[in-house]
Order: sequence, then C-alpha cells, then structure tokens
Amino acid sequence: MSNQDKDSGPLQRPSAQDYADINAQAGPHVSFQEHMMNNPFPVIGSLGGIGVLAYMIRGFRHREKNMPISMYLIHTRLGVQLTVVGVLTLGMTGHLWTDKISPWLEHRRQSEAAAADSKK
Repeated sequence: MSNQDKDSGPLQRPSAQDYADINAQAGPHVSFQEHMMNNPFPVIGSLGGIGVLAYMIRGFRHREKNMPISMYLIHTRLGVQLTVVGVLTLGMTGHLWTDKISPWLEHRRQSEAAAADSKK
C-alpha cells in the first residue's frame, strides 16, 4: 500500500504545516480566548489543580510527624488528580445534558403533548 492510498481516506491527520497556518491566522491569544469561550473546563481544572498543589506545598511543614514524605506526595497527587478530573467530569456532564439529554426531553414532552392533543 503506497502513502497516497493511506492518505486518501476521509479522515486525514493534519500536518505540522496545517497547525502553523492556523496559528499564523489566529494568533496564540485569540485561539486561547476562543478555546476558553467554547470549553473552559480544562483551564478551570488546571487552575484548580495548581491551587490544590500550592495548598499542599504550603501545608508540607505542618503534616503529621509520623507521615513519610512519600505518603504526603501520594496525597498531593491524589488531590490534584481529583480536582482536575472532577472539574472535567462536571464539564462533560454539563455538555452531555445540554447537547443530548435536554433536547431529547424537550422532544419527548412535545411528542406527549401532541399525542394528548390528538386524543381530545
């Protein structure tokens, strides 16, 4: 199979030049602002994770005396991961609700109302 046969499919991976063209047109700040407007949850999750990390670093001196450093680092990692994954999960749940469930419920309500009107 030649390279031309591999690239002729409907889904093609963008090349580095494609990314460079997109960045040259929009600029890094514009694309970041557009990304924040479309999907703010990854950035919010990252900032929350950084906040949890800062809190755990601040509390490092005041940990229990018999707690080993490795255990404290594990707790720090779990706190950061829980924050980031939790925010992303909330974001995905919100998108799922607005994009899939809410329109489906509205369609179902309209169908039930139309069925009730036709019975009268």
